[in-house]
Amino acid sequence: MPAAIPGRKHGQGPGCPAGSLPPPDDMDLPGYACLLRDAARASALSWAEPMDQREHDRAVRHLSVALRDLRIVVARLAGRFRRSAMVRPDPARTARAAAVIASTQALGRAWLILQDALPAGAVPAYGACVPGDLLCFAARRAATWRMPATGLDEVALPLAGALAALEDGTARIAAGAAQPLAASLTAVRACLQVAASQLRNVLQPAVPAVTARGHRPGSPSCALPSCRRRPPW
Repeated sequence: MPAAIPGRKHGQGPGCPAGSLPPPDDMDLPGYACLLRDAARASALSWAEPMDQREHDRAVRHLSVALRDLRIVVARLAGRFRRSAMVRPDPARTARAAAVIASTQALGRAWLILQDALPAGAVPAYGACVPGDLLCFAARRAATWRMPATGLDEVALPLAGALAALEDGTARIAAGAAQPLAASLTAVRACLQVAASQLRNVLQPAVPAVTARGHRPGSPSCALPSCRRRPPW
């Protein structure tokens, strides 16, 4: 299932596929965001292939880990946009900050929904490297890398692409899942659609109004389940 991972200024993923080169040590956050976007797209394609139960469980775990770290990096991005709006307040900056905050909230709901649906103590079995491994690597690097003070659109754009790809990939995982996991994955997909839409709004000249619940009128809603502690990975 290995797939080539294109990117902005990096080689292919670390050890995925075999013989590929790791990302350079001097990659910045926009670079990791691009790597994350490309890994999300490759993962979505791989999840469309027939999977046995072990591979399906691994895909769900990869999605869970990626959502956890994506929420962190988008929350940090929201903090930058919020500070910018506070320093130089105007309607456009305030709307952009609100959109990123709404995206963060939707990602938080998506992660909680999936955590509530995962079997307790479930740990995926590891074998050959798959695109989901690079997805988790890129999400972790993006979540821990220094957020730039400027050029935030260069981070937001590939992150929006990553969320859109994961929305598609989640639908493909849900298609091969039994209930109640399939229903949970469908709810996760709705949250990802909201998160991706709100992040794309940041890149538009005029951002639609964001409701108090964190999504635009008419956008899919996602229910908030009970919170559970994050299992170790």
